[in-house]
Amino acid sequence: MRDEWSGLADLLAGLIEKYIDQLDLDNLPAPAPKSYNTEKEVETAQTPCCKGPEAMV
Repeated sequence: MRDEWSGLADLLAGLIEKYIDQLDLDNLPAPAPKSYNTEKEVETAQTPCCKGPEAMV
């Protein structure tokens, strides 16, 4: 099955295959850990997105 994204997927696969040795994926640095601020996330989640009669409660 082919769709509008198949061409892009083929292009990316071809580029990765061609340059895999130069990318040196085995020596990438470890990702930095993400710090979570749970109080801020809870406060943001409970804040309505709009004010007035159309506010989501």
